Amino acid sequence: MCFNDGAFCINKVPPVTPLEDYHAGEVHQLVGGKIKLGHDPDSPLYLPDAQYIDGVQWHALVPVDSTFEGGQPYHYSDEELVGFVKACTSVKGAVTLNLPIGPDGHVPDGSIAQMQRLGAALQ
Repeated sequence: MCFNDGAFCINKVPPVTPLEDYHAGEVHQLVGGKIKLGHDPDSPLYLPDAQYIDGVQWHALVPVDSTFEGGQPYHYSDEELVGFVKACTSVKGAVTLNLPIGPDGHVPDGSIAQMQRLGAALQ
């Protein structure tokens, strides 16, 4: 079970409860390949340094070419996403990349192409 208080979005890292299987890890935005904690321009940046946060598996859910809060979608360079995923998986963290689904019911071709490049870079 995964509880979600939008921790990274509200400038908080610890999980809601130690009963979580995975930290919800809802990311508002990446900046320079790091998680921006909070919404303020001067919010701190964060990367995991261990697999667990208070005994809960570390996880980040990152919107790519989309956003959880409306407005302009976040798009990241291949280098930024590769660096972020490598940094997270190097400490056995888990990452989910959330892609948009267009009005036609399909993921945009550009998003798919980027995920293919990301997969190749991470092999």
